[in-house]
Amino acid sequence: MHFSVSIPTNKEGLNMPLPFADEQDLVRIVKEAERLGFHSVWGNDHITAPRYVRDEFKKPPRFYELLVTLSYLAGVTSKVKLGTCVIVLPMREPVYLAKQVATLDHFSGGRVLFGCQSEYYVVPFAEGNVAKIPDSVTDEQALFATDSTAANTCRGAVWCTMCPAPGTSRS
Repeated sequence: MHFSVSIPTNKEGLNMPLPFADEQDLVRIVKEAERLGFHSVWGNDHITAPRYVRDEFKKPPRFYELLVTLSYLAGVTSKVKLGTCVIVLPMREPVYLAKQVATLDHFSGGRVLFGCQSEYYVVPFAEGNVAKIPDSVTDEQALFATDSTAANTCRGAVWCTMCPAPGTSRS
């Protein structure tokens, strides 16, 4: 059995008060989780606070970009795994996302746990801020494939094989 810690990457105003955690707090939380032997830390992926949260508070909540935050935290830890809970695929371009996750996994020594979903957070869709990408899960699977034939199926792009590929850490 594994135990994990949820890190407050973008929960202010949702289920955490404002202000709740700055970058030094995130570092303290993750270092303590690693020291205590937790398996992993997980951050949420919201591009921005929902309108009702932005309207409720005078000062905007801190909604940190998940992959940048995990990259920052990878640099101050060495063992704890770093999880995405969950990356909202339609808000991201699949090729760049695959490259970002593969690079983070490489630089962190293979510690990334990649969770994704195609329609997790529906408010931005209702507000008309993003377009749906129906093939995004399939694209990510193809881009993370070690078989170059599978990787080349992503949008017909023959150059999509990720290097470094996930699981090919620097150690």
